[in-house]
Amino acid sequence: MRGECSRAEEDVFGPVVQGCLDNFDFTLLFEETVLFVLPASCLLLLAVVWRIPVLIRAGVVVRASWLAWCKMAVYPFLFISQILFLAFTVSDDSANTRATIAVNVVMLIAVLVMGLLSHLENRRSLRPSSLLTLYLLATTPMNAARCRTLWNMPSSNAVIATFIVFTALIAVALGLELAPKDTLVLGEIEQPSSEEMRGIVERSLLTWIVPTFVYGYRNLFDTETLQSIDPKLARKRMKETVITGMEVPTSSTDASLFRGLWELHWYDLLRPVIPRLCYTALTLAQPYLVQTSTEWVENQNSFDHSQKGGALIGAYALVYIGLAVTYALYRQEAVRAATTMRASLTDFIFRRLPQFDSGGGLAGSATTMVSADIERIQFGVREIHEIWAYLVSAVIALYQIEHSIGVAMLPALGIAIGMILKPPRSERLKVWFQATQDRVSQVVQILADFKSVKMMGYTARLIENLCAARLHEVKRSQRFRGFLIVVATLAQSVTALVPAFGFGTYVLLHRSGDGPVLSAGAAFGTLTFFSILSSSIGGMLQAVFEVVTAVGCISRIESLCKKHYRSDPRRVTNSPHSSVALNHASAKYNETGDDIIHDVSFNVKPGTIMRLVGPTASGKSTLLKMLLGEVRFCTGEVVVGHRVIGYCDQDPWLDNVSIRENIIGPAIFVPGRYLEVIRICALETDLGNIPQGDASICFGHGANLSGGQKARIALARALYACSPIMVLDDCLGGLDANTEHFILENLVGVHGFLREHSITTFLVSSSRKPLPPGIARLSLGADGFSIEETADSPPSESPSLEDSIEMDNKRLSDDDASTRPPLALEASGEPGEKYKRGREGALYSMFIKVGGPWSLLVFTFLTIIFVVGVTYPQIYLDSWVSKSAAQQHKTIGAFLGVFFGLSASSMLAFAIACTQFTLAIAPRISIVFHAKLAKALLCAPLSFFSKTDGGSVTNRFAQDLAIIDQEVPLALIGTVLTILQLLGQCVTLIIGSHYAGFAIPGMLIMVYWVQSMYLPTSYQLRLLDLEAKAPIVSLFVRSIEGLATIRAFGWMEPIQRQSRVYIAASQTPFYLLATAQNMLSLVLDFLTALLAIVVISIAVGTKGGGIGLSLFSVVQLGTSTKLLIAQWTELETSLGAMKRIDDFSKSTPQESSPSRSSAPPADWPSKGEIEFRDVSLGYSSDGPVVISNLSLKIEPGWKIGVCGRTGSGKSTFISSILGLVQVQQGSILVDDIDISRLEPDLLRASITVAPQSAVMFRANVRSNLSQNARKTPSDAEMIELLQKCGIYDKFSERDGLDTLITEDLLSYGEQQVFSIVRAVLHKSRLVLLDEPTSRVDSSVQETIDGAVMNGFEGSTLIYIAHRLEILSKFDRVIVMDQGRIVEFGEPQTLLQSPDSLFASTYSRATSQVSSRDTL
Repeated sequence: MRGECSRAEEDVFGPVVQGCLDNFDFTLLFEETVLFVLPASCLLLLAVVWRIPVLIRAGVVVRASWLAWCKMAVYPFLFISQILFLAFTVSDDSANTRATIAVNVVMLIAVLVMGLLSHLENRRSLRPSSLLTLYLLATTPMNAARCRTLWNMPSSNAVIATFIVFTALIAVALGLELAPKDTLVLGEIEQPSSEEMRGIVERSLLTWIVPTFVYGYRNLFDTETLQSIDPKLARKRMKETVITGMEVPTSSTDASLFRGLWELHWYDLLRPVIPRLCYTALTLAQPYLVQTSTEWVENQNSFDHSQKGGALIGAYALVYIGLAVTYALYRQEAVRAATTMRASLTDFIFRRLPQFDSGGGLAGSATTMVSADIERIQFGVREIHEIWAYLVSAVIALYQIEHSIGVAMLPALGIAIGMILKPPRSERLKVWFQATQDRVSQVVQILADFKSVKMMGYTARLIENLCAARLHEVKRSQRFRGFLIVVATLAQSVTALVPAFGFGTYVLLHRSGDGPVLSAGAAFGTLTFFSILSSSIGGMLQAVFEVVTAVGCISRIESLCKKHYRSDPRRVTNSPHSSVALNHASAKYNETGDDIIHDVSFNVKPGTIMRLVGPTASGKSTLLKMLLGEVRFCTGEVVVGHRVIGYCDQDPWLDNVSIRENIIGPAIFVPGRYLEVIRICALETDLGNIPQGDASICFGHGANLSGGQKARIALARALYACSPIMVLDDCLGGLDANTEHFILENLVGVHGFLREHSITTFLVSSSRKPLPPGIARLSLGADGFSIEETADSPPSESPSLEDSIEMDNKRLSDDDASTRPPLALEASGEPGEKYKRGREGALYSMFIKVGGPWSLLVFTFLTIIFVVGVTYPQIYLDSWVSKSAAQQHKTIGAFLGVFFGLSASSMLAFAIACTQFTLAIAPRISIVFHAKLAKALLCAPLSFFSKTDGGSVTNRFAQDLAIIDQEVPLALIGTVLTILQLLGQCVTLIIGSHYAGFAIPGMLIMVYWVQSMYLPTSYQLRLLDLEAKAPIVSLFVRSIEGLATIRAFGWMEPIQRQSRVYIAASQTPFYLLATAQNMLSLVLDFLTALLAIVVISIAVGTKGGGIGLSLFSVVQLGTSTKLLIAQWTELETSLGAMKRIDDFSKSTPQESSPSRSSAPPADWPSKGEIEFRDVSLGYSSDGPVVISNLSLKIEPGWKIGVCGRTGSGKSTFISSILGLVQVQQGSILVDDIDISRLEPDLLRASITVAPQSAVMFRANVRSNLSQNARKTPSDAEMIELLQKCGIYDKFSERDGLDTLITEDLLSYGEQQVFSIVRAVLHKSRLVLLDEPTSRVDSSVQETIDGAVMNGFEGSTLIYIAHRLEILSKFDRVIVMDQGRIVEFGEPQTLLQSPDSLFASTYSRATSQVSSRDTL
């Protein structure tokens, strides 16, 4: 009623008015001093001290517009209305308090500041003002409340009218401040992302993601249509002191990485605190609402006040909408922190690349570092605030439980403390991750040696080995999985046991007396606190687990960085008299091992060409790596004149880019220089024969290139760089004599490239070809080293650096990561087809089939028992508290039996269900999916990897399988459990409030509509997220594999720039997917809020009983909805990983087919006869012909030598016998059997093969020598042959045949010798040797030649050789050129023919390099 409240009643602090309005309003003094002055003071403080100075320093980014004029107009009107209101209230004593004048003066100042702030924000900020928006949002309802108060006072109409106008203008100002400025950004400003342009309201409600949902619902995303994100999410980079701060690998853990992350991300990590505090406060308000509402509904009379009912409805709306908004804002801030840390950690690992050891076997652990480890870390970052928040909630809930039921809360306290004190352990996870790393390392090695692996017929054995490694990994994971079962069971035990013990104890303590044992209000208020306590403890355990896992992963990354640390021991000085100098330098690869290079001292003048000679494993490559700074344990002094060195390794590294890009790298393309190095390296003919020429992509380390072609591309790369120092490590060993002679003439001849450019060169060559005068000689041997100086002195002046090629910095600048990066994805199949939804039913069917239908049925049944055991006591409690006091006393035994009996049975069912799924079903799923992936990989044809990035394959073995391993068990258990709990809560809701049951179908319709909008978008985003990480993994693995080359050429910075582009691109789908998941959570929270409002409205309107159970069910529905979102999103990601593996296994072509499924006879080949009948060969059925119209017959027992120019088809010729290339025409018969009908792996396993690149497994010597043997050789046979070939000493000084083969145990030449030993031990009737001795010295070559001539007696032998001396002893020689056999005959006959290409090549092999020549 107007004028009901007097000034005396309103001029007290209150806060509740007494004596009018049914004591249901705030006093005017309280509203003025608290609801007005406090927000205005905060606004003035923040605006003057912080925001206005920031905006003054900022530049103008928004052009003037109608929006600015409207804002400029509204604030003067606000000021005028406030002055009028002040004047009217001063003149009307009935409408003011003792604080009115001061409050209005503060408001006048606030309006002035608001006007200035609005103007600055409008022109100098891209987004609407958060400070003004929050203030106006807060004051608008407060103004409405003050209007109500003034209306009920005896105030004049002028006072009320002016304040209503002021309130309306505040609402108008709020609308103007919320207006977006997307179209007003200045043209010269980089177009910001949608999120950057949105104000705090839209960011809190996540409305900026809505266009992504709309587009994803109707269309397929691509690199152009995917919505951009805030570039700051990928820009943060750690300080250089953090990158270089781990200089001593053996130092104690100083947590420098942790400090670096904290210093970089402390603000991001603290931003979620305020919304989480608000969410916690609103969560803890729910029990009071439940208790108050229940008591009010039960105790009201027919004349009760309707205002209180309306207030309860308003309170429910405020709390539940607040819960939805604050939780969404909190989760989004947590996602932003996780996203930025994900990017900075990946960038940190790439920036640590210069400090990694190139010979440390890092590829496997590197893959898990940039995939599984970082993903676990970002999950931990998301959950870090849940620990303290849930702890606060649990403590307050325990306090309130004690307040409600007294000492009966002690059992609940005991259970809670027991749960909290259960420490999670990361050691078990480390053991699991180590097994994962070992398995991934095997995959990386297989991909690196894929061609050799296929040639040797190791497919079946390697599938077994990988599956065995997977089984070992699963076994190592079982302890950790068991720990997860314990954690999950303990977390759920709080839900089941705490209410039972709490209520049970309370009932026993209060069983005497005549009054009711427990009222409905106290029961459901306490039960709500029990629910908060159980969810808090369960959530805290989960959060602690995630955070501890993240901490363990950060520690693992740091320890790996220290373990594989390498410091460059070289000193760089630009001296005109010395290009390279060693002073008492020694080197070794193992800290405890013997020196490989010992006390070497020499000084090399600029422009010197020095040839290193010495027996196999004498340390030639080690000495060269010392000059590159690649030997980890190096003493003495190594001085070089230039840090950038042109390097050509004996095992050349090629990136997954075109041939041209491999040669020029990140340097500027200079056509003249490029053509010159192409000519010098004799690549002109090869590029003419290769499809697409120098634009051909070198996938799979150049799988479609011959060894000689790869070596010459690497040499061309070194020459193109034209560095003052060049290191050539036996890069010509795999070339034919003619090509080798041509290249050497152009390199070191009289007018050779190296001489003309005065390049200091260190050359290792296993060739017997004599080099021209003027080349120094450094000999290494058991007795030390010696240097033979040249009579022909090199130029004394330093080489001109003008000849070197500058880096093309315009290609990729540091700003690239700040602009919107192109989304790098795997290229497979039709664009966009794989992102279409479909086959989910088939995927679920496969999941059920793999998991076992009966096993999953039992699991679901046990979970239902658990849900019923937890839910039914709530229904029973509702009926029990509604009984009379006498009936309650009489049924105490039944009450205790229901609670304790069902709680115990539910916990037992849950423990069994978790154990069954986690230890039986989940490992079976993991093993089956890995087997599908391993089989698809190893049974793929060789041509598949000539156009497939190995990083995408590695990413599936690392990341996708890790997701299936680590997330499927918890996600599926959580999803099934939460869905069943939601069903149970809907049942309890309907039981508690029958009318609310009518709202359930409507809610289900809305949920269906929401998921129909959500799933198409999230489905695409999760696949894009998984695939966008593949380029990062691929780049890192390739960088590790080519680390020595990349460092030598100084290409580390371009690699790091490229990594930042990939990182920024991968952030987009990751962040959008996380935001989409938060948006789904927000919408479902709003639906929960709507349901809560419906339920309380029905309760207020009908005044019916059972309201406590229904309101408690609403609280649980809100909690379960959040759990469902969390579990469902994890399950979505897991299913996405499963789909990627399933798609890969189905889309990857397989060698085996119905036409290639025959098994050869047991003794095949029994003769070794080979016949080619008009054969044309290609790497694929539709690819270009490599060898055409080949007809040839090789008699049993012949020893056939194959020679010819590099790239002429020699390896393809051997590969055709092994079924590695496609027979496009004709047939190949071995012992009268067409090999195209034989199962490929059985075919290769029946033939003895020694490939050009030796396959060495990380196993002991015995296992490596007996791998895939038809008859396992004895230890004596192995030792005898190893001794004959001169390499057994390497093993005898260690553990003999039990010595573990590691990466740095054998030199490249020794590995080739080892491969020959294995071939002799595996001798069959048909032996294929593909240039297996290109890296050994002449003495070892003679030993190997003897083994070849004597070890394969009675076998047909086909031997590709560039050292032609041994071929003169063979039965026949094949000379190939451009895919054709140009000569075939007895070697002696061909040598005597003056026109024979074989004769000219043979003579060229030992000819002197003296002057420029041509092929």
